[in-house]
Amino acid sequence: YGPDGVFIDAIETPDAPQSSCPAFGGPGLTTLYVTTALEHMDDEARAKHPASGQLFAFPGAGKGLAEPQVLI
Repeated sequence: YGPDGVFIDAIETPDAPQSSCPAFGGPGLTTLYVTTALEHMDDEARAKHPASGQLFAFPGAGKGLAEPQVLI
């Protein structure tokens, strides 16, 4: 979704149906990193989706915003 709330695109994690924590990183925050989960998957589901539990990187998927730096 864009800043205006309009849908832009969807990215699938191949052979890993449970995406968990997306975050932008890399130079210019232009790589989307997505972790995937194994939680609540039985042996059959894990065999069907062997990439579950892995980290995916999608260069050029968009541009993230830097978090403000704070001192605690």
